Amino acid sequence: TGETVLLVLPILAFEVRIACRIVNIEASRSTFGFTYATLPCHPEIGQERFLITLAPDGTVTFSIDVFWKPNQVLARIGGPLTKAMQRAFTHRYLKSMRDSVCASESG
Repeated sequence: TGETVLLVLPILAFEVRIACRIVNIEASRSTFGFTYATLPCHPEIGQERFLITLAPDGTVTFSIDVFWKPNQVLARIGGPLTKAMQRAFTHRYLKSMRDSVCASESG
């Protein structure tokens, strides 16, 4: 916890700084995950929680819990575009996990 992540995302003529800090780590025999919260320079205010769970039958699940609202002017006036970008990032996380699992199964 306490680690900061900064992503600089070029959008058209703008450069959007996306800063977050890890605020919680969950680790046990059957779960691993972390939660990060946005920092003031982030275009949104919110948190995302990523959790991997191992069930007693050996099934592994990955979940993402997200809550957010616009913080900066561009995010506010972006309306549906801002929501679409949030969904795109979530789908990208899920695709990365799916691709990692498929690569490890075929390797």
